[in-house]
Amino acid sequence: MRNIDENTIRWASQSKPALGGISFFINFLFSITLFLMFNPQRELLGNIQVLGLVLSCSTGFLAGLADDAYNTKPLLKFLAQLSCALILIFSGTSIHLFEYEWLNFFITICWVVGIMNSINMLDNMDAITTSTSICIILS
Repeated sequence: MRNIDENTIRWASQSKPALGGISFFINFLFSITLFLMFNPQRELLGNIQVLGLVLSCSTGFLAGLADDAYNTKPLLKFLAQLSCALILIFSGTSIHLFEYEWLNFFITICWVVGIMNSINMLDNMDAITTSTSICIILS
């Protein structure tokens, strides 16, 4: 059995570049800025849902950045993902499928945590995240 370094990516035999989420986050901020520029009558910064989305995405970005830099523990990653979902819920953004709000909130939490984990797992497989994310955005 070979000796595996803790900082080595588990799924690949060679190292891959980290910090790819920076480009996603910059594009996210750029799109919000462009929308504000082309729609000056919109008060996005005064909208609690938009602020919740920006805060939730920023929290997810910082958690991913910390994970890339320090290889954080799974519990810390889960707590960051849970906080992203709770920020969305408390800012008024959640999935509405059922009559019971607690069930809608539970599905929202499962969705946010599930999507964040699936994108993170895809990120370990030779840049498949970019092509998958492009397909998701286009659909």
